[in-house]
Amino acid sequence: MVVERIELTRTETEALERDINLRRHVERYATARQFLFGTVLDASCGVGYGSWLCQKNPDVDLVLGIDADPAAVAWARQHFTTQKTRFECCRIEDFPARKIDVLLSLETVEHLEHPEALAELAGRCAAEEVVVSFPQKKTTHYNGFHRWDLSAQDLLDMFTGFARTATIDQNSDYLLLHLVRLRPRHHAARRWRLAEAG
Repeated sequence: MVVERIELTRTETEALERDINLRRHVERYATARQFLFGTVLDASCGVGYGSWLCQKNPDVDLVLGIDADPAAVAWARQHFTTQKTRFECCRIEDFPARKIDVLLSLETVEHLEHPEALAELAGRCAAEEVVVSFPQKKTTHYNGFHRWDLSAQDLLDMFTGFARTATIDQNSDYLLLHLVRLRPRHHAARRWRLAEAG
């Protein structure tokens, strides 16, 4: 059936927009999941559904979700705790040094008072890789929770010692970056010898 126009109420339009935003957020976790392995720290995990989605990757041993909101952590513990997920109430800035393989942080850096705290967390926990997403357009003028409008270059400048291996653009709204820690070049062991004379 072909229609000339779509008739929606304001309430229906608001509900559709909310549904789109929720689906895109879940999609970002589903997209990020491909880069995860070993022990993953999901920084600012909220109520835990993203951590739970990520633990479904067979390369993941554990997803530790942290969030500063005790109510969110209580919800996560109640609804999303599994053998491969745990949740702790902790601010990014206060998380202690603990070895992790991947730091995952979706839609967090723009909320932080000091965005570099995320890079400091990666260093403190010796993360091998980082998966981070953030709005790639100006949002501070309409979202009171956002303190910063950031670019991919801003994140690369924060995460010194890491190289970008992937950039995923989601609907021109959000960027997801996959970063890998740079390693110093090592010389290969010598596998040859000079022939002995005589």
